[in-house]
Amino acid sequence: MPADPTPPTVAPWGRDRAEALADLLERSLPGEGFTAEELESVLWDDPGVVLGTTDPAGPVAAGGATVRRFGDTVVGYVKLVVVDPDHRRAGLGRAVLSALEAWCRAEGATEVHLAGTAPVYLWPGIDVAAMTPALCLAEALGYEPRTCEFNMVLPSTVRVPTPPGVALRRILDDADDDAMRALVTRHWPWWLDEYDRALESGTAIGAFVDPPPGAGPEPLGFVCHSVSHLGLLGPMGTDPDRQGGGVGGALVAEVAKDMMAAGVSEVEVCWVGPVAFYAKLGATVHRVFRTYRKRFPSSEGAR
Repeated sequence: MPADPTPPTVAPWGRDRAEALADLLERSLPGEGFTAEELESVLWDDPGVVLGTTDPAGPVAAGGATVRRFGDTVVGYVKLVVVDPDHRRAGLGRAVLSALEAWCRAEGATEVHLAGTAPVYLWPGIDVAAMTPALCLAEALGYEPRTCEFNMVLPSTVRVPTPPGVALRRILDDADDDAMRALVTRHWPWWLDEYDRALESGTAIGAFVDPPPGAGPEPLGFVCHSVSHLGLLGPMGTDPDRQGGGVGGALVAEVAKDMMAAGVSEVEVCWVGPVAFYAKLGATVHRVFRTYRKRFPSSEGAR
């Protein structure tokens, strides 16, 4: 449609617009399937901002961002920019992204990334196959490409035998949680927030040494799933001193069982690190994402 000479108005959206945002996202990216509750968790519960247009036609463009602080450095992360397909090429995406940039600058950010940011995100970056308009928008607004990340997928029919002497169970009681939390804190402290989210929703599974009667739990590894979206696997980790014994594969298979019970045919491994490990279980590369960055002059990033 022809560009509107009047710049669109962009204003904050409250969580009461979560359902409308879920509908808008599904119109723009059919099949993603994010629910209003998942969007609330990713965009509103994680401190940040959600902005959208106030078009009389209804919710036709929106986006969300947050900032992360690394010591004295503040970095902005744009998690989402979405425009209704019937209203593209009218400057709406540019208006939303520019407003998100301005919010990040006001929060002290010296740069903004179009990328996922742990512990809560929708995608690792911009899907190069499904989000061509977003790639064009990034280039138009002066973002520089940085990395390529990807997800892998495997069927929920995957089954792996549990190694002898190992017990797999959902982490539900305090003793299991205390033991596993100590392991996560020791080796992967950056995953604690996602671990807590999975623990709260009952989607954290642990591998423990099968102990003799009366002995406390001895953790070997853990896996979480559906932290931000049903069907996504991660994070997961096996004690570095116990790797290579089949614990990781057995944990992945437990997630596959949960997905089959939920009626989900595939497990999507998000933001993959060790490709070979998942490939041995039958996983293949599913989606490729590009991340972008824009740096601001130092005077613009200051409060």
